[in-house]
Amino acid sequence: MSRSATVAQLAAYRTRVIHNITTVTLFAFLLVEIVTLSILSPVFLTRVNIFNIGLALASVGIMAAGMSALLFSGGLDLAVGSTAALAGIAAAMLASANIAWWLALASGLIVGVACGVVNGLIVNYGRINAIIATLGTLSVYRGIAFILSQGQTFSLADERLLYLGSGRVLGLPVPVLLTIVTFVTVYVWLTRTAHGRYLYAVGGNEVACRLAGLPVARIRMIAWVVMGFLAGLSGLVLNGLLGVGIPYAAQGAELDVIAAVLLGGASLAGGEGTLLGTVAGLLVIGVLNNGMILLNVPAYWQTVAKGAVLLIAVGLDQYRRRRAGD
Repeated sequence: MSRSATVAQLAAYRTRVIHNITTVTLFAFLLVEIVTLSILSPVFLTRVNIFNIGLALASVGIMAAGMSALLFSGGLDLAVGSTAALAGIAAAMLASANIAWWLALASGLIVGVACGVVNGLIVNYGRINAIIATLGTLSVYRGIAFILSQGQTFSLADERLLYLGSGRVLGLPVPVLLTIVTFVTVYVWLTRTAHGRYLYAVGGNEVACRLAGLPVARIRMIAWVVMGFLAGLSGLVLNGLLGVGIPYAAQGAELDVIAAVLLGGASLAGGEGTLLGTVAGLLVIGVLNNGMILLNVPAYWQTVAKGAVLLIAVGLDQYRRRRAGD
């Protein structure tokens, strides 16, 4: 075996070790959060509150699964919250116009996919930086949601439209089950298919993949489409949870989504991370948010805490990259 191959294997092994340590540390921190909050609030470990945490994390979690795959490929979507809002308002408006419920739901998913396609085309074929591109579409999609709705709220009377947010299966909330199914599906895609492995490869070394003849743009494009689809699904779940379609839904959700994925060990540079790490990061943020609400922490301090978590997540990403490069 050549020296370069040995060095590459050692680097890959070190990266895996660092990610395993990160995941274990997050779950340990999660345990500390649970113990501390159960002492400070007798309500925390009740069945109702645990379901509340799951419901609060559902829409963010669905988007986090898609964001994980996108970040692994070297992409980043800041417009996920706006995409969810646009998909949700489109479905709600059609439902209010007495369109068939299944067509209203399908339209929300189609809008999400369309937004993902537009983002992917701009980034992959327009060669515009993903952060700049989706910062622009963040405003565009949110603006379209307000233009279509004229800033109005659209009530959802059909129980079939509310089912994605308020339904139960064997006593478990449908949004929680959808989140679990989403993560399992994305996990199988990333670990059991050739395309999933290509996403990691493209994110890790785009130049080498191009030289090897891989269709880099097409591989990444699929990740953008999946991200759009899941953002649309998240918008429909939010509709069901709120009982209405509103143009300002999921405002700021992209911060929680990105923070969860980065905390879990994904890298802004691409090519690194695991879905288990994303789950750990998601739970840490969800329990923290729930704990602050139970302890009556003022809303502005909650905003400060969210920003601090995002800074910590980015800082950990930079630290892991430096350690992996030593």
